[in-house]
Amino acid sequence: MTDVLYTVFISATLAVLAFCDIRTRTVPLWLLSLYSIAVLTFCMMKMGIRDTVLNAVQSIAVMVVLCGGLMLYCSVRYHSVRHIKTLTGAGDVIFLTFTAPLFGAREFTLFLISSCIAGLLWAAVQAFIEGRNRNMQNNTEGTGKQGIPFIAASAIVLVMIMVFQLK
Repeated sequence: MTDVLYTVFISATLAVLAFCDIRTRTVPLWLLSLYSIAVLTFCMMKMGIRDTVLNAVQSIAVMVVLCGGLMLYCSVRYHSVRHIKTLTGAGDVIFLTFTAPLFGAREFTLFLISSCIAGLLWAAVQAFIEGRNRNMQNNTEGTGKQGIPFIAASAIVLVMIMVFQLK
């Protein structure tokens, strides 16, 4: 029963995070803090402190390797590591850091891949809709929002994982 309550609470927090990310491409720090407290409490109650810390360390190690790859890509592609700021936001990094205790290294890698695929699908649908709206209205102006709402895409994947894990 406790798992269901935490799943509902974390899912509700994820829904608000996703809404903020979609709407403004930013998320409030207080909401990320609430999410992190809920996730850490859930993990410690379900797995214990040792496994929570072990999962977090393994998953953060995966993130560090991927960030290193992203920095290498930026240095080769754009001749500057500073371009990474346009690809990721601080909210994305904080969100992923506090999602890390939910998964081991393998599962976290699969979660990241799934989230990236969801984000790319999101961007494709958004581009199709914006292109269709431009053709219908003969309008050349976009929405002004750039980038993929990664927290929203990750939230959708995470809620699906959490719902399917309930028994």
